[in-house]
Amino acid sequence: MINRSLIRLKIVQLLYAFSQNEGKDPETAYKELDFSLEKTQDLYHYLLSTLLELRKLAATRDNVRLARERRTGIASENASADALFAANRCIEKLGANQEMMDFLENKKQEWSEEPAFIKNLYEEILDSDDFKTYAQQKEHSFQDDKELVLKIYRRSIVDNDKASEILEDHSLYWNDDKDTVDSFILKTIKKLKEDTPDEAPLLPFFLKDEDRNFAHQLFRAAITRATELQEMIAAQCKNWDFGRLALMDVMILQTALAEILTFDDIPLNVSFNEYIEIAKVYSTPQSPSFVNATLDGIVAKCRKEGMTTKEKGK
Repeated sequence: MINRSLIRLKIVQLLYAFSQNEGKDPETAYKELDFSLEKTQDLYHYLLSTLLELRKLAATRDNVRLARERRTGIASENASADALFAANRCIEKLGANQEMMDFLENKKQEWSEEPAFIKNLYEEILDSDDFKTYAQQKEHSFQDDKELVLKIYRRSIVDNDKASEILEDHSLYWNDDKDTVDSFILKTIKKLKEDTPDEAPLLPFFLKDEDRNFAHQLFRAAITRATELQEMIAAQCKNWDFGRLALMDVMILQTALAEILTFDDIPLNVSFNEYIEIAKVYSTPQSPSFVNATLDGIVAKCRKEGMTTKEKGK
């Protein structure tokens, strides 16, 4: 689930925080990295559980309808939208997954604590063209149910400002993670099948086994080689007052250089592109070109001094 792009971003952010706290122990910072990654996994399960909470509300409302029909003796002509949503087999499959059940049993946050949000979201979904089209079908296959869930997630949860507010209140880590986690959730739903065993993992914690080591090695290199790396940056920016450079730009450059000089197997273009993207989103409008030019100059010097043999495009 956690890929290298997200790892890089988290390390830049944690390095930024670490640089502003001179008394912080590096070992504490390393533990914060692990904690931050675990919070990403929590966010993945928490957002998936939104679908389960919506289905729970649908079932509750449908039970109220059935009780009313038994009490009055007047049956509804058509199955309610609530019954239809509650019967969604894709969401039912997610709820039966052992990994999700374990999370729900041990969770610290619950969507039931946000009843107004869930109610408004549910009513928005029932009023959507996607659900109305789905409801008009006489029969629904598992694939039909899954397609509806994908549409619901893409159109009602991905860009939901209220959901983002709630996530930010729960954890400072979560808002920056949501875009990436949303993509993981869509992948999870897409690969779900009716015969998927309930004990099957949804997505592995790390997309590749070696990514955990990558995270630890990169963060450690960025911290332990901080003085050396910042001297390289200062030398390349000798016409600038180093103290006036944007701190985020320095942290981006420091992490990028740690990666370039530590991991021989990562192509130079990959490192450049990844950190330029971080600069585009998290620093100033001028930062991407500044990061690109500064890295280019430092790497050229490193090649001359035999510190790396990497070249762009290779």
